[in-house]
Amino acid sequence: RKATTPALHLGKAVHAALQAFHLARGETVLLAPQPLYLLVTSLLFAVIESTNFMARFVPALVGSTLVFAPYLFRGKLGGVRPALILALLIAFDPGLTALSRQANGTMLALTFLLFAWGMWLQRRELAAGIFLALALLSGPSVWAGVLTLFLASIFLPVSLPALATVTLFSVVWHWNMFFDGLILINR
Repeated sequence: RKATTPALHLGKAVHAALQAFHLARGETVLLAPQPLYLLVTSLLFAVIESTNFMARFVPALVGSTLVFAPYLFRGKLGGVRPALILALLIAFDPGLTALSRQANGTMLALTFLLFAWGMWLQRRELAAGIFLALALLSGPSVWAGVLTLFLASIFLPVSLPALATVTLFSVVWHWNMFFDGLILINR
């Protein structure tokens, strides 16, 4: 039995990947709360191979499309250039990279929820509905995203001066850390 089980790192995501593995083998399993990840990954396991790479392939693929989300918000961001800068920051964000490497539906929920919101702002209701349905099928982590978007829409406009101040102090602090290191290296 151990030889046929895919080698995954132990963690919370191992349960969903193992469910997909057993579903691909034709066994009866109780569906996890993230049916989209479970069904797509079990299809990959059945067609290609049940490996650690395949268990993490779908979240990584969907997570890599997250860099296109700022383009949908280019009107709110002030044009194409800020959207490209935000896409570059999203591409190199270590938190999102780590989230897209997990074998669960959290990255799917985040990406599809942002695409649904962006499509809604672009007045593309059908595409927004499709992405919202995919986000809901991605698991219960979509509700944390909905709550975050709701609270951000309320508190973000009020707190812009405070965020600008914190950003300024953060930039100065990071610059000073760079300068301290530069001094220590040249001694």
